[in-house]
Amino acid sequence: MFIKPFYTAITALLFTVIIAGCSSPTQYDYNDAIDFSGFHSFSQQSVNNDHPLLQQRVDAALTTQLSAKQLTPAAADAADIDVRYTIATQTKQNKSSVSIGLGSFGSSGGVGGSVAIPVNSEGPKVVAIQLDIYQRSTDKLIWRSSEKYNDDGGDNADKRTAQINDTIAKMLANYPPQQQ
Repeated sequence: MFIKPFYTAITALLFTVIIAGCSSPTQYDYNDAIDFSGFHSFSQQSVNNDHPLLQQRVDAALTTQLSAKQLTPAAADAADIDVRYTIATQTKQNKSSVSIGLGSFGSSGGVGGSVAIPVNSEGPKVVAIQLDIYQRSTDKLIWRSSEKYNDDGGDNADKRTAQINDTIAKMLANYPPQQQ
């Protein structure tokens, strides 16, 4: 009677811990002394250009998200804010092994042995994006957001574009910050 609800609660708790461990929340920070309502235009640039296709997707996603927040694209020397971003990728390694065990057990003793054979393969590619927003007039950092995701787009460009769009939307969900 008591055991079934107990196991249900334990199972739910373990599931929550596992799911929480698989995702990382979007990180962001900002200068609370800045009045973000005075910004009406933006420029953007990639700090590193090691991933040109990802850069194109991030540029498009930033333009979409910032335009939805009533900001208009402008030349770098005329924009109110400058959005600078960095993209980093890393391929995780799946580390596992295959074990083979042999043994014999006689009437008065036993003999045994085992061999572990490492089997490494490439795992998912992790993409990390950091957005830094600078006030152009002062060149001071006023907003920062970072996010990581597993690139599971494979060879599907549409799926990769959707992942970037979702990631940039999450990163800018709290921009501009609510003034107090």
